[in-house]
Amino acid sequence: MQLADTSAVISGLVTNPVAMQLGKQTFTERVYVAPISDDMLLGHDLLHHLGAKIDLKADSLIVKGEKISLNTNFKEKQPVAARVTVSKRTVVPPNSVVRVECCINTPMNDNYVEPCQGLDVVVPRVVRAAGEKPLICFVNSSDNFQTLKRGKLIGIAHETFEIVDIPLNSGAIPQNSLATSNVESSNLTL
Repeated sequence: MQLADTSAVISGLVTNPVAMQLGKQTFTERVYVAPISDDMLLGHDLLHHLGAKIDLKADSLIVKGEKISLNTNFKEKQPVAARVTVSKRTVVPPNSVVRVECCINTPMNDNYVEPCQGLDVVVPRVVRAAGEKPLICFVNSSDNFQTLKRGKLIGIAHETFEIVDIPLNSGAIPQNSLATSNVESSNLTL
């Protein structure tokens, strides 16, 4: 994939068409999957295709006349989000992966954990059922030990409306098509 910086190229994949819903609108589009941290970076073309308008003052998205709130779930006027922190001091050896049970500061329904920016380790997004403590993988692709202190904020958990399970053999994502990064998997210890 070509990025805005003409000299930068990133490996990724394009899925088969995936059914999506935005408000009451349903549509099928291909999804670009790439190892980037910006969620909306590749969403502009879809919003443009749908003729969407963003009303920042009203904090909403307007698609074909339908006003869709940009707020997440709210309970009693408060966003349903929680801090996810490291439960005990953890050392991640060089070129390895460590799985650690973390703490969540608020009981939640089904949720996903969005990792913080600027961590010295790579943390994937994680989906968890209600009541489960987040079990998080920390990937250290460097040649140095990385220490995560107890209580370190590693992400924010957000409640979800619905989790849809799509089997790998559904064709939505080809089984042997994974995004690549500059980390050689042969160097990682599982």
